[in-house]
Amino acid sequence: EKQIELTVQQGGKVVFGGHRNGAFLEPTVIKDVPPTADVARDMEIFAPVVPIISFDTKEEAIKIANSSKFGLCGCVFTANMKDAVSVGAALECGGVVINGASFFRSFEMPFGGYKYSGIGTEGVMSTFDEVTHTKTVVLKNIC
Repeated sequence: EKQIELTVQQGGKVVFGGHRNGAFLEPTVIKDVPPTADVARDMEIFAPVVPIISFDTKEEAIKIANSSKFGLCGCVFTANMKDAVSVGAALECGGVVINGASFFRSFEMPFGGYKYSGIGTEGVMSTFDEVTHTKTVVLKNIC
């Protein structure tokens, strides 16, 4: 709730939801959120809150998204798959979902964030790599 209130104080407008009923917070959509708002840079949201930040170019969208000090996951919505792949690759986050809500997760896939989101990667292969010591042995001049 405090994140919603602060975002509204910083210029956002709640267009859907935002009300609490006991422990339940309605899914909330906030439009007109400035790229400099705390919710865009300094907050990691785990509530059903969608801040909508406008942009003019995909480069600007990438800059806005990467200005956050968090990087758990992101989403790219587009019909242009070339843009989807290039923007997804440029986002500084642990996972990107194209044309879907974050976060899709299969236990075979690594999971973890960048920046202040998380303290590493989890998943089957990541765990295996974490507990495995590798060694290189080079053989030279073998008859």
